[in-house]
Amino acid sequence: MRKIILEFCFVISTIVFLFGIALIIFGILGNDLLYNYWMSGDFKTYQYPLNIILIAFWIFLIVIWSRYDKKTLRLILLIFLNIYYIPFYYRIADKNHWIIKEK
Repeated sequence: MRKIILEFCFVISTIVFLFGIALIIFGILGNDLLYNYWMSGDFKTYQYPLNIILIAFWIFLIVIWSRYDKKTLRLILLIFLNIYYIPFYYRIADKNHWIIKEK
């Protein structure tokens, strides 16, 4: 069950990551379509639960970093580039079996 919840959080963080990249590209091109959609009142009802899920997942990954990984660069990336680095760090932690320890 824990793995399913973590994979759900990973999918949510990947979607937000892709939306953030698209938002940056649209901002560079001068198109404010995505920005207006993101800031509209209708989307705010979905935005708050997504933020709570992402913050909990982000804190979980920082705890995983403190237990198993001691590379400072990864912590800096988790803190300063949080929505952009969360999906990548989750895959690193999953590959190294830090998420669910094998017995």
